[in-house]
This record gives sequence, C-alpha cells and structure tokens, in this order.
Amino acid sequence: MSDGSPRPQESSFVSSLSAVQMARSGDLLPLEGVSSEDRNKLFMQLDRMCDQLKEPLEDLCGETQQETEILYGIFVKTLVSILDRDIKEIEEFRGSTRKFLNALSRRFPTAMVELSEEEYQDYYNEKRRQYGLTEDQTVIDLMRALLESMVDKIFMIFQAFPKVVPGIVGALHFCFAYNNKAGAMDDIQALDEPAIMAFSFGTGKKIGPGLEHESLTGPGVEQPGQMNCGLAKVVKDLLAVRKMPVFAQWEIADALMYGEDGAPPDKAAGYYEYDTEKYPYRETWDGHDIFKAVALWPEICKEQGMTLKQMGESSSIKQYYLSTQGVVNFFQSSWRLCPEVKPKSLIIVAHKDHLARCVATFRAQSQVGRVMSCPTSLYPDWEDVRCTRITGYDPLSTQEWTMSRSNFLEKEVPWRFAMAISLLEQSKYYNHENKYFADLPTDLTTFADLPAELTA
Repeated sequence: MSDGSPRPQESSFVSSLSAVQMARSGDLLPLEGVSSEDRNKLFMQLDRMCDQLKEPLEDLCGETQQETEILYGIFVKTLVSILDRDIKEIEEFRGSTRKFLNALSRRFPTAMVELSEEEYQDYYNEKRRQYGLTEDQTVIDLMRALLESMVDKIFMIFQAFPKVVPGIVGALHFCFAYNNKAGAMDDIQALDEPAIMAFSFGTGKKIGPGLEHESLTGPGVEQPGQMNCGLAKVVKDLLAVRKMPVFAQWEIADALMYGEDGAPPDKAAGYYEYDTEKYPYRETWDGHDIFKAVALWPEICKEQGMTLKQMGESSSIKQYYLSTQGVVNFFQSSWRLCPEVKPKSLIIVAHKDHLARCVATFRAQSQVGRVMSCPTSLYPDWEDVRCTRITGYDPLSTQEWTMSRSNFLEKEVPWRFAMAISLLEQSKYYNHENKYFADLPTDLTTFADLPAELTA
C-alpha cells in the first residue's frame, strides 16, 4: 500500500494546477466506469470538507509548536490511512461492503499505533517537504495535496462500495471534529425544559482503598481531578444563567458540590460499600437537582459477596467502567424509571476535545428534542484549576491518555473512527452540519443519491 505519495507523473501540488481547480473547470481525467460529472462531484465533496475543516483545525494547537506538529501528523496520517487503500484490497472485498468496513476498521488502528509522538511530528514535516509546501501553507493545504494524490483510489472505492464514500467522509469529519462552533448564550433562555448533561474528563489521584487497589474507580477511591473541577465551574456558571437539573458523571457532580477533594470520606465510602443512603445518586445543591452517573461495580461486588480486594484484583472490573456511552445509558435508564425528570432539551458540558463525541453519542441514543453544546465563553481559564493554559489538560491526570492533547488525540481518533464505522454498518453516517449520525438513503448507488449536505 502506498502512503499518499504523489505518482511520478504528477507535478507538485504547489507548482501545478490543483485537482480542485480542475474539478471546478470540469477537466479531471476520465476514470473507467465513472462519469466526469460524478468524479467532479466527489472531489468537490472532499474539497468542501477541507473548507469546513480549515478554521477548526488550523486554530487547534498544542502547548508547544512540537505538540502542534504532532497533532497535525495525527490528522494527516489519519487521512492517508483511511483513504489510501490498496487496489488489491478494494478488489478483494468488492461486492461485500461489510467485509471491507471490517477490514478497514481493523487496519486503521494498527496503522496509527505504528508511530510514536515524535514520529507523528516527523511524518507531518516529511509530508510537507514531499509535497513542496511553503512556510505559509497549512495542514489543510497538505490535506488537499494528499487528496489530489489519492483521488483515483477514492473513486475506485466508490465504484466498488457506493455507500462507503459518504460514510467515510462523515467518519473523517467525526475524526476531525475538534474546536467546533459551540452554542450561544442567548439560546439558553429559549430552551424548553432544559437540563445539563456533563461528561467527565480524566481523574484525580487515588485515595482510600484506591491507593491499594488502583483498578478501583469512583468516589472515595479517587479524587475528581482538576479538569473536572474546571468543568464543574462551567456547570456552576450555567446554573447562574438559568436554573435547571444537572445530570453529571460523579467527578463533576462531586467537584461542584464539595470541591476538588470530592465528597467527604465517610460519605464517599457509601459508594464503594454500595450504600445509596450514605452516597445517594440524586442530591440537591443550591436549589438544583443533581443526578450522578457512577460505575456499577460496587453493586456487582455486593451481589457476588466479593471483597474490595477481590474486585480490585479481578479483570472483570473493567467491564463496569463508565464510558461516554455508559453515561448516556445510565441516564437513559434513569429516565425510563422516572420519566418525569427527563428533560425536553439538553446542554452538553464536556472538555472541548471530547465534546463532539459526547454530542454524537447522546444524539445517537436519545430522542431528546434539542441538544446544544455549552457556550465557549463559559469555559474556565484552565490555569486557574492547575491545567495547561492553552489546551486545558491536567499533566497529573491518572488516566494517561488525558494528560495532554496529543496523548488524547492519538487514542480518540481511532476510537471515533471505530464508532463511525460501526454506525455505518447500521446505514448511518456522521452529519457534520448537525453533529449527529443520520440515516443513509436506502437506494444510494450514484452521486444523485448522496445526501444533500455532502454534495452541496
């Protein structure tokens, strides 16, 4: 498989007429079985994706220039690894979209873990040199150059798997959905029966039984963590704008109610002892109803008569960790049991780099009418909660992948791609304009059938 390199007969991106210009003028070379009109539409679709990503990605940076180049290396490697498919692979799976997607979802993470952070930086700079980019050209210019070099293979993918292309373009949008436009302050008052849903990010130091059994998670065994203290401040400031219930992971709820140390030890012990009177999942704070999402391992521990030591040493505890999807499932279950607390609209609070996945995950699983992202103006000065100034990360987080933006994106991009491919197998694609997974047309076989937002 090639690595997005220009074919020998092509001149460099900088010195030649770009494929984008050729598409606009209708001059792209013919490809067997694909009309020039369809070819133009597909490249314009990819060109439009670059236009939409330009501001968010070019404004996304690390704490240092080195980290910024690592981030760009991750994005560029993602583009190449997903779209630069070997022709033999395309032929091998022709007629079997599911097998092609399964192979793609297996091979993409493998391609990404091959590189260290330093190698991502080297990869990005090598690609810039390879395509002759000048100092003032950006990561988006490089992505356009890579798309030009891969355009024939992309068309071959569409020929073999018509439904895959809009899904893959949607998956790319989802992988690159960082630094996106958030909700507006004026919109908050217009929401119908709103609530806040807050997703935690990272964790604090181990305490109590967590000092001896590090695999244990939750109140009383670890502190909320500094990033969650920052997110708790966002929730507090939202509540100052409008009173509403809060559905939050315990880290944010306890930081809001008790500060950075979390719930007092005697109270927090009720969690791992599975005593919901001592540590209730619903409390009132400053006149607001606070609903907490927690991992359910203490309940299993009590049901099976296990000690904390036995649970802490058991590999099965991992299946009870609370994921982003798990948080949504937790509150969905609560709403089924108590439908009177289910909101009609929702404001999602999450770390900015986690936000797009939180919104998409919630919207994929819920029928709540309106969902908005928390306004950017409410996010804290991260240094006030001892996090990095630009990116808002806690270098002391006990979750290694949340210690820095580059650490997180290395894990997050493959995770998002896997989620997008899983939903594509259910005939859903990521609609980047509305930030959710929409249904693909059932009769998608030509460009005329593509969703409007992908061909506009």
